Amino acid sequence: MEFIEDDELLENAKDYFRKAEFPLVYPAKSMAVAVIYALLLEEHYAINPFDSLRDLDLFLGQDPYFHVYDAHPDEYDALLEWVLSHDNWKEMGWAPKTCEYFRLECTKAGLEEVMEKMQCA
Repeated sequence: MEFIEDDELLENAKDYFRKAEFPLVYPAKSMAVAVIYALLLEEHYAINPFDSLRDLDLFLGQDPYFHVYDAHPDEYDALLEWVLSHDNWKEMGWAPKTCEYFRLECTKAGLEEVMEKMQCA
């Protein structure tokens, strides 16, 4: 795990999509994951992505490196614009893994799958 300064935040967040490699750099990783969740919440539940990114409880308090939109609006805006400029963003870098976690955590089908696996364990 690596930590970065604010001036490197955007480029390191983009790296989360550019390559699925270690080390993951914080808080850039948290920013990238927040953007993915915000976009998927919009897609699945019509929740405004900026509302999600402003929610301190987006990750239920489980990510100490997550900063809300208002802490880094320029970086979030630039990352959102960059991500959405790629039609295949869900297939880039670590995004497929994060999309799968979203599916398991935030959709009825995913939750049913998790519950079914837990009953078998």
